[in-house]
Amino acid sequence: MPLTERRTAPLAPPPYRADIDGLRAVAVLAVVVFHAFPSALPGGYIGVDIFFVISGYLISSIIYRSLEEGRFSFAAFYARRIRRIFPALLCVLLACVVAGWYVLLADEYKQLGKHTLAGTAFASNIVLWREAGYFDNAAETKPLLHLWSLGIEEQFYIAWPFLAWAACKLGWARLMLPLLVALASFWLNIHGMERDASGTFYLPMTRAWELLAGSLLAGVLLRRPRLGGPFTSHAMAVTGFALLAWGLAAIDKNTAYPGPWALIPVLGALLIIAAGPSAWLNRLLLSHRLAAGVGLISYPLYLWHWPLLSFARIVQSTTPSTTTRLAAVLLSIVLAWLTYRWIERPIRTPGAQPRTVAVLGVLMTLMAAIGLGLYFQDGLAQRQTLAHVTPPIERLTDDDPQAHAACLATYGLSHEKIRYCRLSSPMGDKPRIALLGDSHAAALYPGLSAQLAQTRRESLLMIGGRVFVNVAAYPEGNQFEMEVSRGGIKAVQFVAQEPSIQTVFVVTQSTGYLAGNGNFYLLNNPAITDRHKVLDLGLRATLDLLLRNGKKIVFVVEPPTLDFDPARCQEVRPYRLTRPDAQCTITRQAFEASHAAYRQLVFAMLKDYPQVKIFDSAQHMCDDQVCHGKQGQQVLYGDTHHLSAAGSAYLAKELVKTVVD
Repeated sequence: MPLTERRTAPLAPPPYRADIDGLRAVAVLAVVVFHAFPSALPGGYIGVDIFFVISGYLISSIIYRSLEEGRFSFAAFYARRIRRIFPALLCVLLACVVAGWYVLLADEYKQLGKHTLAGTAFASNIVLWREAGYFDNAAETKPLLHLWSLGIEEQFYIAWPFLAWAACKLGWARLMLPLLVALASFWLNIHGMERDASGTFYLPMTRAWELLAGSLLAGVLLRRPRLGGPFTSHAMAVTGFALLAWGLAAIDKNTAYPGPWALIPVLGALLIIAAGPSAWLNRLLLSHRLAAGVGLISYPLYLWHWPLLSFARIVQSTTPSTTTRLAAVLLSIVLAWLTYRWIERPIRTPGAQPRTVAVLGVLMTLMAAIGLGLYFQDGLAQRQTLAHVTPPIERLTDDDPQAHAACLATYGLSHEKIRYCRLSSPMGDKPRIALLGDSHAAALYPGLSAQLAQTRRESLLMIGGRVFVNVAAYPEGNQFEMEVSRGGIKAVQFVAQEPSIQTVFVVTQSTGYLAGNGNFYLLNNPAITDRHKVLDLGLRATLDLLLRNGKKIVFVVEPPTLDFDPARCQEVRPYRLTRPDAQCTITRQAFEASHAAYRQLVFAMLKDYPQVKIFDSAQHMCDDQVCHGKQGQQVLYGDTHHLSAAGSAYLAKELVKTVVD
C-alpha cells in the first residue's frame, strides 16, 4: 500500500468507549487532588502514567486501524494531533503570560518565558530536567511545570507513527518491534534510577515503555477484540482497579519513581482497558455519565489546574489556604468545561476548515516568539506594574564568567571544571583565606569578602562545588550536577595543596543531601549508600585532607531552612493574597526538627576534630523561640535556604567577629 494512498481521508478513530473516558477521569482527578491536597492522595501523581497508557492505546489504535484499511496518512495524523493539542494549550499559555505580567517579578517572568517557549516546542520535560540545580526555584512556583508530561507524549507522537508503519509493513513485527523497544525503555528506566533519577523521570527514553504498553495492547485487541469470557473480563477489571488503588495509597513523593513502581499504574490501566466496556466495574463506574463527562474535559482540566494552583502559591508566598486551593480546583473545572465546549469541540469537528491547522500553527509560532522575547528581555523588568514595588530580594545566583575565568587563571586552574571560583583581590593576588563550599558558600561570599576587606584588609578566594572528597552526589548525564560534584572534589584537593592558603572556611548545605534523591555514594566504596554514613565519611575525608596539609579550618554549620518563600516578608509583588509577614520567622521547634539529623551528625563528627573551629549560624539567627528570616527591615534569605545580600553581610559580620577575630 503506497503512503500517498487517499492522503486526504480522515484517520479512522477507534470505536468510542465511555469507560476509557471514565479512566481518564480517574487519572486527571488523581493528579488534581495530589497537586491541591498532596496529603489526601500521596500517590496521585501516578495519574500521569495512566494517561500515558491510554494515549499509547488510542493513538496506536488509530494508526493500526488506518493502516489496515489502507487510509493512513502522516499528514492527516499530525493534523489531527494539532487540532487536538494546540487549542487548549494556546489558551493556557496565553493566560499564564498575561497573569505573569501582573504578578511575577522579572526573574520569574523570564523563566516563564523560557517555559512558554519549551511548551510550544513540546520540550518542557527536557528543559525542566536541565534546570536541576542549587538555584532552581521551587516546583510550586513554576506555572508550566506540568507540561513535562505533554512533552513526553508529543515526542512519542512524533516518532511512533514511523515505527508503527514500519512494523506493520514487516507484518510479524507489529507486536515484536514495539515489544523490543518497550523492553529497552523499561531497562533504561530501571537502571536510570541508579544513575539519574531526575532524567529517568523526565526523559522520553525512560518513559516510552508506558505508552508502548498501550500500543501493544492496541495491536493485540485489533486481532482479538475479546481476551476471554465474561469472568476473565470482570477479573481483569477488578485486578486493574486493585492495582490502581494500591498505587495511589502506597506510592508517595519519597518513592523512587518511576522505576519498577511504575509497573503498578501501567498494569492497572492495561487490565482495565483490556477488560472491555462490558466488564461490570467498567460499565457501572467508568461508563457512568459523570465519569465519562469528566474524562471528556480531562485534557483542559489537566492544563488549567496547575497554573491556577501555582499562581495562588506565588501571590501568597506560601502554601495557599485550603479554601484558596479548593477555589482554584473548582475554577479549573469551569475553565476546562468552557475550553472544551467553546474551543476544543468546534475545532475538532470533522468538518472543520482545512486552514484551521495552518492558523493553529501560526498562533503557536507567535506564542513561541512571545516566550523567546520574555526570556531574552530578562522578564521585562521595566514593566509599569512593578514600578511602585520595592526591589526584589537578591538571590545571588548570577554567575560572572569573566570573574570566574580570571580566578581560575590566577591559580592555573583554567583547565579544571571547577563550578565556583571568585577572587576579591582586584589585582589577582593570592589570598591567605579561602571560602570552600557549594552554593551556600557562593551566597556567603559577598558579605564575607567585604567584611574581611574592611576589618582585616584581607582578600578572599571562594572556590568549590560539593566539597565531599570521594563522594559522588550527582545524577549521571546532568551536566550541572556533575560539574558541581567533580569540581568540588578538585577544589578541595587544590585548596589543600595551595601553599598561599592558610585558613579555610568550609561551607556546605548538607541537610538537602540527607533528604534528597538520586545518587549519593562513596567513589572509593560504592557499596556504601546510606546517606548519613556517606556524608559523615565524605566530610571527614575533606577535613582530614585539609588538616594533613596544615590548614586552619573554620566549619560553618548551615543556617536554618525556611518553610516559606522569603518574598512574603517584604512587599515585593503588585498583587498578593496575604499581607507581608512582619515577623518573618519559623519556630525554633520547626528548625530543630528539620535539621536534627544533620546537626546530630555534624556535631558528633566535629568532636573528633578539636582543632577545627565551629561557627553555628543558628546561634546568630535564632533565639529560644524562633529563627529569624529578617533583621530589622532587611530580609536575610534569597530563597528558603540561600542567604540574600543582607543575610550574607549580617552573618559574615558575626562570623568574623566571633571566630576570626
